[in-house]
Amino acid sequence: MELCLFLLVLNFDCFLCGLALGVAGIRVSRPAACLVAGCSALFFGVSLLMGEALLVLLPLDFLHEIGLGLLLLLIVVWLLKFCGGKSADSVGKFWRRPENLDSNTDKKLSGGEAVLLALALGVDSLGGGLAFGLLGEKPLFWTLLAAVITFVLLFSANKLGLLLQNLRQQ
Repeated sequence: MELCLFLLVLNFDCFLCGLALGVAGIRVSRPAACLVAGCSALFFGVSLLMGEALLVLLPLDFLHEIGLGLLLLLIVVWLLKFCGGKSADSVGKFWRRPENLDSNTDKKLSGGEAVLLALALGVDSLGGGLAFGLLGEKPLFWTLLAAVITFVLLFSANKLGLLLQNLRQQ
């Protein structure tokens, strides 16, 4: 259960980006959300497999402690990133100024724009996947769950943001 909650926290930036895009009137289609979720899951899965490979090379107890430390560090970094002052990272600039992501100003996330968002959001997945791998978790299950959580958070938050934007305009 704790790892499921961690996945939710790890992907909370997807929720914020989806909400920010929606409030700015930018629509995230299902295919665009699937692309973002797929890229995020790819980063997560590859780094999870790298962590799993380290389990073969180094002592198990040592790696479990590193994995738990990495999870704690990711949570602290996440809190500082979103609760702190101005962020210079790519995810922070997208959810603070979502119109920057809509490069063709058509108010819809295109494939190229979705890839850019996926790369920005996928960076957190690298550390999370490595931590899950170091804990010896099952790669396929957690990678699929990460993809589902990313999709649901991004797509539903975007719909909520669009609804809020429509209510504000009335």
